[in-house]
Amino acid sequence: MKTQRATRRPKSVTASPDGRSLVVSAFGQRDTGNLEFFDAATLRRSFALDVRGNPVETLFTRSGAKLYVSSFSAARVMEVDVAARRVLRELPAGLDPKTLALSPDERTLYVVNWRSRDVSVVDLARGVETARAHVGPHPRGVFTRADGRLVVASTDADELVEFDAAGTRRRVVRTCRFPRELVPTRAGVYVTCSGLSRVWRLDAEALTRGDGADVGRNPRSAAASGDGRYLAVANFDGRSVTVLDLVARTRETLTAPDVGRIVGVDGLPGSPLRVAATSWETRELLLFGPLAAPALTPGRRGVRPLSPAAGSR
Repeated sequence: MKTQRATRRPKSVTASPDGRSLVVSAFGQRDTGNLEFFDAATLRRSFALDVRGNPVETLFTRSGAKLYVSSFSAARVMEVDVAARRVLRELPAGLDPKTLALSPDERTLYVVNWRSRDVSVVDLARGVETARAHVGPHPRGVFTRADGRLVVASTDADELVEFDAAGTRRRVVRTCRFPRELVPTRAGVYVTCSGLSRVWRLDAEALTRGDGADVGRNPRSAAASGDGRYLAVANFDGRSVTVLDLVARTRETLTAPDVGRIVGVDGLPGSPLRVAATSWETRELLLFGPLAAPALTPGRRGVRPLSPAAGSR
């Protein structure tokens, strides 16, 4: 495991598509030096950018050429040219913009607004908001389907809301207590349930629950590995990362001495598995791995099927 000091209140960590860089948003640092880029092999700080307000979440385009950064206090999303190391423009958002998603053709940006309870639909060609889709209290997790539909988790309503590509609401599905992150994989959609310290696998289309796994206390962020085999879960109050092997159906808990609450997590592309995480209080960027599949704990601690009716609230 490697660690590196980050700026105040590091929030999200995102690996670049080529796996060479890690981007950390410093939520506690306003306006200057609050978007940090680290070398993913050495964890040396490569450079930092100034983002107006306080950055929260980041999202790369598929090529890695651009990076979108949500800023809470600025109520904007910043579009960053990664190679040029500069902010190209500010895009509209609602109150306390948080998570981000791109349409499959990367022409539309969806901005999940935590405080205004909605999603901004942003046309990237024109840089304008074309619609505002109401979700419910404290929306957070989000993903887009191949056909352009959008699914958003309302954390405080215990619901998933599905919209068409234009932002028109199509249906609402009840789910677990305090759903936070949504991670689509080939096996289904995984949701972190902060109120249950559990992860559930949902049917990709119906969004009904299948099996699940207990993780650490208050799971929040989660990310799948590039090949879809592993799911890494940041356990905020558990001060740990749970790695689920979705093929072998095993799990392992990763932690570090004197680490604070874990808030951000991402899996790096390639093999063997490496997992990056951020610690909220101790201002650390952590890199776990390489992790070989046989090292993940089988047997008693394995991921076991659970009754779809069990632990629903």
